[in-house]
Amino acid sequence: MPEFTEEDGNVKKNGWLVKFNSQTGEKMWERFYHFVVSQDDDHEIEDLKATPDGGVIFCGEATDGDTDNPDIEFSIQQGWVVKVDACGCLVPRCDEECMVAIDDRETEQPVYFKVGPIPATQYLNVYLPLSTVQVLTKPKFALYDMNGCKITEFEASQGNCTYMLVAENYASGTYVLTLLSSDVLVQSKQVIIGR
Repeated sequence: MPEFTEEDGNVKKNGWLVKFNSQTGEKMWERFYHFVVSQDDDHEIEDLKATPDGGVIFCGEATDGDTDNPDIEFSIQQGWVVKVDACGCLVPRCDEECMVAIDDRETEQPVYFKVGPIPATQYLNVYLPLSTVQVLTKPKFALYDMNGCKITEFEASQGNCTYMLVAENYASGTYVLTLLSSDVLVQSKQVIIGR
């Protein structure tokens, strides 16, 4: 699992998938996946398989990495399964060629990130392309409720990455997800979390 270091010095681990052309050996795409959870959780990919539709399904586990904490009597462990499409996307049409949706073309507004599914029931997936990270300074996301209260925020310095938020950590309802560059609003999207 590749590691990257945030500006605050915390080392983060990402899942990493690369798809190669079976004929030529050329890289077709690569994607990173990052669970937005406690910094003490360790996520490991245990197995992956290609699916008939050209996608990939992979499974793994999350364990509490804070083994030095005396308040925790046992290691907390959870399993997870992720299914991506033939382009490695959790968010539909996340690949660079499809980043601009038809509605956005008509308004000529750039699309800096994609989010889905809407409504999110298990995970809210936020795809941030490499091209966005290359033009922003200190990118981060913030999630607000409809009263304008910030629910969570997280750094997003890794491009070509899908950030996965566990939907059950938030109450059902409508939220606004914002992308910031040096704490200046770049783009926002309305998201719905439901059960």
